[in-house]
Amino acid sequence: MPVMPPSVRTLPALLDHAAAVAGARAGAACGDERLGWEEVRARAHGFARALVAAGIDPGDRIATYLEPSVDAVVALFGIACAGAVAVPIQGKLRDAQVAHVLADSGAKLVVTSPDKEAYLHAAERTFAGVTRVRTGGGGSERFAEWCAAEDGVLPEVGEDDLAVLLYTSGSTGRAKGVMQDQRNLVLGAEIVCGYLGLDPADRILAVLPLGFDYGLNQVLDAAWLGAEVALHAHLTVHDLAAAVERHRATVLAGVPSLWAQVAAALVEGKVDRARLASLRVLTSSGGRLYERDVATLRAALPHAGLFSMYGLTEAFRSSYLPPSELARRPRSIGKAIPGVELLVVDPASGRRCAPGEVGELVHAGALVARGYWNDPAATAARFRPHPFRPDGGTVVFSGDLVRTDDEGFLYFVARADAQLKVAGHRVSPEEVELVIHAVPGVRAAVVVGLDDAARADTRLVACVVGDHDGDLCERVRAACRRALPPYMVPVEIRLLPSIPLNANGKPDRAAVVRALREGA
Repeated sequence: MPVMPPSVRTLPALLDHAAAVAGARAGAACGDERLGWEEVRARAHGFARALVAAGIDPGDRIATYLEPSVDAVVALFGIACAGAVAVPIQGKLRDAQVAHVLADSGAKLVVTSPDKEAYLHAAERTFAGVTRVRTGGGGSERFAEWCAAEDGVLPEVGEDDLAVLLYTSGSTGRAKGVMQDQRNLVLGAEIVCGYLGLDPADRILAVLPLGFDYGLNQVLDAAWLGAEVALHAHLTVHDLAAAVERHRATVLAGVPSLWAQVAAALVEGKVDRARLASLRVLTSSGGRLYERDVATLRAALPHAGLFSMYGLTEAFRSSYLPPSELARRPRSIGKAIPGVELLVVDPASGRRCAPGEVGELVHAGALVARGYWNDPAATAARFRPHPFRPDGGTVVFSGDLVRTDDEGFLYFVARADAQLKVAGHRVSPEEVELVIHAVPGVRAAVVVGLDDAARADTRLVACVVGDHDGDLCERVRAACRRALPPYMVPVEIRLLPSIPLNANGKPDRAAVVRALREGA
């Protein structure tokens, strides 16, 4: 693995490094398109010069709403080279979510494509007041023109400058922008490449969205190494296997639901393990890996190391379990990554928990974000001084309940709040409930998550009180599909005579979950 010069602590410097060590040998690919890191740098600098010429100042927010593409990589680095702040919007988000991110971030410009505009129900309304730069065909080649700009001086970018806003669902149902600076993003790539043992000869298949910290890290890892990154939006396991073959991928990152699909396809003989033979490093984050899937993947791909990891957007990456430990403790999320200290703190007393005791995971040390964009109250609640050392700096309280074993390995227990993890995404039940409540005939609704062992994921169930006219469930389902990204659409809708309430008059989610599990 290459040694990174100490001066490389910003995305523009990282891009310079990738171009210097890789040139045209490796770069970014998607489908039939491929650019070496030299060309990625040239286009990113052109886009940055065009942004500056258009009046974009350092610190201005520039959003991207794109499918996985080489253009998405160029735009990310171009925004950084202009000294602006990237706001990558996940491609599955719908009109209301996209409009909220644009408004909350104060984005001055958005890079999008005709296909993504067509995915929205009302693109003109969603993008109102924001300058659009389009990629793609159909005469909309403005992004390519901007990337060819030759005149202009680029600003200096410092390692403490804000780099990205990564939007994640909050407990109030409104997505919050997590502020990550330049240094954290580059340092995160350096740390991850180190403990995964990656090198410049690796070819990374990136199937996760760049608006997801885990997905963004795949691109940054490739740049840090001067390696190849192939961006791909897979639809089926067969499609994924074809992409692995096509790009001769050696590294693949996924969430547990993806690995469950791969494992099932291997067991059922729907995918030949030979098609995945090039893979040597597999990583999983965003939820719990199921033991049967771990066993299947290890048996089918014995040459590939499977790393179980844990991270949160507020701290980028926190822990990992080496492949050598998987057989002994398949449910563990491992120990802290290099440069990070992980604490287990009792929420009631604030004391450090002993092994076996359940407490909140607190991330200290490297990679702690700067807080939430324009939300000092939420920032103060989650980002606090080190609980045990005055000189320990700012830490982030994760909201996740964990425990450790006698050897210090961590185990995820539950979310401390009502958020759910679905397909690696944080889902706020309140946001789904808002959509359901707007359906005529609905009087009350509560959304909960149940473990779905078959899919190695959380199954969203909507419990609805309303008119039993035989059509309500379908109308609720249609409204959710129209207003929400696919992972937020409940897979099951139950009509109930009433919803149990707690002492505060709020829906008793725990009672609902118990009733569903007991078949009541």
